[in-house]
Amino acid sequence: MAKKPIPVEALSAEAKALYEAMNDEPDFPCVLIATSFLDQCLASLLERFFIEASVSTHLLKGALGRLSLRARLCYSLGLIPESLMQNLLLTGEIRNKFAHGYLSLNFADASISDLCDSLTFPEVSEWVGAEDESDPWRRFTSPRIKFTIVVTSMASRLLLFGLGTEHRREQRKGWC
Repeated sequence: MAKKPIPVEALSAEAKALYEAMNDEPDFPCVLIATSFLDQCLASLLERFFIEASVSTHLLKGALGRLSLRARLCYSLGLIPESLMQNLLLTGEIRNKFAHGYLSLNFADASISDLCDSLTFPEVSEWVGAEDESDPWRRFTSPRIKFTIVVTSMASRLLLFGLGTEHRREQRKGWC
């Protein structure tokens, strides 16, 4: 039997460990841990949205077992905005590049740096201490720092979306 996704409340409690890993680990484990956490957040969000049934768990571990599919489904169901989906897909691409070139890649690699440049920072309505309010993120030019900031923001948003999603407990009855 397929294992159920980690409940969003448990993931929320583990967020501190994610932030520590992103700050303390070398590039390869940083990317793998961060992306795995985001994937778990997506699974938990979908699990919370789906009805309570073994078929839901089966789908999340089978047909919907990939980050890219989960991100696209969450967007298609209206659970996350398009910009978050796009960042999740880019994060998956970054993870895949690292996974296939773990000994030779780091955030300074051109292919990784280019993908990190494509990540979008969260929108900020007010930024204290920013000289140019039109782009409060402009001083964060390091690919790893940008990756860390964007992943942290995505994880927080996914956890909040998950906590705010009402769990569906019943399926529709009858033939019609």
